[in-house]
Amino acid sequence: MDGKGVDYKASVMPILFSADLERASDYYADRLGFLVRDEDGGLYVRYAEFAFRVLPAEETDLVSNIGAVFHVARVNRLHRRFLRQRVPDLGCLRRSAVLPARFSLRDPDGNTLYFVDKTAYPGVHAAFSADQHRKTT
Repeated sequence: MDGKGVDYKASVMPILFSADLERASDYYADRLGFLVRDEDGGLYVRYAEFAFRVLPAEETDLVSNIGAVFHVARVNRLHRRFLRQRVPDLGCLRRSAVLPARFSLRDPDGNTLYFVDKTAYPGVHAAFSADQHRKTT
């Protein structure tokens, strides 16, 4: 937070695009189990500690291949859940000595969602967030 009480992490919301909002809503709600609501001509999508918007786009070729990174507390559990649900275009859970556990998936419009374990290295995550905050103020 800055001196004015603004939480920069909470004020940033990824935006993805879809050629078919009904299909996107069905995918995120029914397939992934996220909370979805119609809002301001698009979708507001939420799961646990992250949220994003999905906006309509007639020509998704112009806005395809967009990716968003979400830092989640239990990335292993989320990945196992998606495996059980047989989510299409689900990447492998990756681990290394240097990077936290992570995986990705691609939605029906070609957007890539990256999920990264924020609990693996809490000190590094906090230091990175603080460093990013200093660079933007």
